[in-house]
This record gives sequence, structure tokens and C-alpha cells, in this order.
Amino acid sequence: MLKKIIEFLKRLFASQPSIKTDETVKEESLPEITIIKEEIMKYKKKDGKIIFDVSEGLPNYSQRNNEFKWAHPKNPKLTMDGLSMCNVTSMVMALHYIGFKFPNGKFTQPEDNLCEFIFTSKEVDDYYKKVMPAMWEQFNKGDTNAYCPNLIHAVLAYATNLWMGTSCVTFKDAALITDIIKEIVEFNRPVVMSGTFPYKYANGNMGTIGHINVLVGCIFNENDENFINQPSVKPETFIVDDPYGNWKQNFAANSSGNDTLFSYAEFIKYYKTLNDTQRKFAHIFKNAAALI
Repeated sequence: MLKKIIEFLKRLFASQPSIKTDETVKEESLPEITIIKEEIMKYKKKDGKIIFDVSEGLPNYSQRNNEFKWAHPKNPKLTMDGLSMCNVTSMVMALHYIGFKFPNGKFTQPEDNLCEFIFTSKEVDDYYKKVMPAMWEQFNKGDTNAYCPNLIHAVLAYATNLWMGTSCVTFKDAALITDIIKEIVEFNRPVVMSGTFPYKYANGNMGTIGHINVLVGCIFNENDENFINQPSVKPETFIVDDPYGNWKQNFAANSSGNDTLFSYAEFIKYYKTLNDTQRKFAHIFKNAAALI
């Protein structure tokens, strides 16, 4: 345990020779090291649980009040509005949690400005055509069932970086779950995730909806004190900020999507790739550059 903490400190404070990193460090120096670790790892203990929540105290973004609207010039039935803007709303929410500032635009909300950029940028359109030529062809023709560019993960990440003017996010279609957890626990960063969730339609039929939201936290049992250094120790629960509402309340319009909960089993079942116990779709972020 001590050796792993020392290795962690070596990586973090490599440019600070005043930090003692010799593996022969004596037992009496342990309290100081523990204090440093707890300042880096931002969590709280409550009711026998260890809780990481990178969005604590920050506002949850809602896609329900988005203003951007678009209709395909060749087919007015192919549209985009707030109902399908969980993608850009989740991206902006995650970037805000990390501390990024957004480009100005004609809309009040940055998620609307990002969506407008995606639909008007020639560079984004060219990238869509390059990486998904068959899907782009359907979109370009205005097929009613075509996928708009903000619905394609690779295009969404590319466009977000272009709009932000910096490389701030990378999409991975097979991110290790242990690495996703590390983003929360070690780096204090949210992860934008994609899933397929149970949904009861207005006619009473049960089905599913594809949806994107923001993983912001993990809850461990306090007895799992070595969870930071043992990837085999799984969180009991994941905390998610959802722009559409609470999935356990059928995404009701009056439900809050802030700090919604998924058990570990539910996380495995509903997040893409569905039922994969090792890897998931994930948008991984970088920290915002400090202003000096």
C-alpha cells in the first residue's frame, strides 16, 4: 500500500524535489503522506460509504430548455431540437464541471451554440463524411431515419474540440471500466457516457431509449479501504447527472436528473457496450488549462 502511494506521489510531484519519495521512508512520515493523498482524492465519508462526486455543488444542465432548432433543407421531417440534444448538453455540462470557458454565440446557453456550430461547420461536415461516409450520405440526402452529426460519437468529440479551440475530449469505444472509474477517483473528472435505458412510452408499451449523460461519481463501501489501489474492488453505485431527468422515474419532465444512481449491475447492463463487464463507450476529458 505504502509503495503504491509513494509511486503515485512520484508521478504527481516529479518536478518538486522537496517531496520525499524514497521507498525507505519511515513509518512516522505516513500521516503527512495520507494528508496529501486525501487533498488530491476528493471524497467524503457518510453512513459507512466513501462518496466521490465531481459535480457536487454545481448545477445540473437540462436539455429540456434548449433553444436550437433545425430542419433538413431537403426533408423537413429530419429535425433536431432539445429532445435529441442530450449529447451536446452532456458535453457542455462535463466541460463546465472541469472548469472550461465557452466560446460566445448567438444563444444564451453554450449547448445551443455548440449544436449550431456542429450543424453549420464545413469542417465538421467534412469530418462526418470522412469517418462515416455511408451514414453521411444518408444525412446529406435527408433520409428521415438518418443520423444527425451530433448523434455520432466520433463527430461529437471532434466538433467539440474544434468549437472549443483546443483538444479537450477524446471518444473511446472500448474504454476500460477501471480507467473510467479512475477518471472520477484519481483525476476528479466527469466522463460522458452512452447507454440504452428502459422507457415506458405514452401508449403504455415498454421499450428503450438511447441516451447520453454524465458520469460524475462513485460510491464505495467504507470497508473497501484499498479500493484506490485495487481495480478489482468495484464501486457499489455510480452517480450520474442526466440532462433529461431521472431514469428511475421514466425521465418524467418534473424529475431531476441531478445525482441519479445506478448500481454496478445496472451500469454494466445499460451502458454501451451493453452487458460488457470490461469496457464501455466513453468521452474522456482533459483538465482545463490554468490561466496565469
